[in-house]
Amino acid sequence: PFNLDRMMVNFGMRLAVATDGDYLAISGLPILNALALTMWMTKFQRCNLLQWSMKKEKYVPIVLVRAAVDMNSLSDPNRPAD
Repeated sequence: PFNLDRMMVNFGMRLAVATDGDYLAISGLPILNALALTMWMTKFQRCNLLQWSMKKEKYVPIVLVRAAVDMNSLSDPNRPAD
């Protein structure tokens, strides 16, 4: 197991010097990737991700952009399907 509080501190120290043009490489434990991405998106509007492609045998860049989502409308049974 790992110490989640310590991981958050470590991510926070690195995010303190990060810019919105930096990349976040996705690898390792999914929970740590989720934590890093959540902290990143709290600070920045977008995230440049590097995800390993087994097919291409290299990292592939992906850009995520934070958008406002009305969580109440997602659970509305009268909401039309997309």
